[in-house]
Amino acid sequence: MAELSAQGPIIGPFATSITQSTSPPPISVGTRMRDSQGNEYVFVDFVGSVFGGTPVEIFDDHTAAQLGLTGRGRVGVACGGATSNDFGWVQIYGRCQVQLGMSGVSPSDAANGPTTLQTVAAETIFVLGTSLTTPNGVGWVSGQAGITSNTDFLIEGMWVASDASPGDVSAVTSATSHTGNQIAVFLNYPRLRMLDYVSTS
Repeated sequence: MAELSAQGPIIGPFATSITQSTSPPPISVGTRMRDSQGNEYVFVDFVGSVFGGTPVEIFDDHTAAQLGLTGRGRVGVACGGATSNDFGWVQIYGRCQVQLGMSGVSPSDAANGPTTLQTVAAETIFVLGTSLTTPNGVGWVSGQAGITSNTDFLIEGMWVASDASPGDVSAVTSATSHTGNQIAVFLNYPRLRMLDYVSTS
């Protein structure tokens, strides 16, 4: 996460720290800023523990928690570790690394991992799982054929970054981040959408 700025040349307050626990926070939750690469972030109040790269749901009151099994809100990626006592930044636009891993997926299986192909047959679609893992990441299916009656929630506005290779997952073991696998994605103000599944058989 690069140094953030508000509109114009003035650097925003609390623009170089990822999380902090001062209450009240130095800036209002819901404040948005961009970095020098054009990535956009929103300042939130975390209501549970997260790690860097953890996908989170952003609620209308600008609280955020790691993704669960259901939801209907906006989605972002936590920029660093935080607890329920912390405020911090969540990325909502631009390229970043997101944590993978959820019931029914194997992010270390490069042959069947997320792909950059943008055909209906091979396109990666990010989804919520049907049971939680700890910590919780995002799941995925390959193309429309991967969507089944067990796929209830899609994440719209998140796709594998164009500079990532198919099956390009990397392990993260830093104590300040999640332990597991991640992949580069591009975010375009992602949100959860409940799927109205219709069987094609």
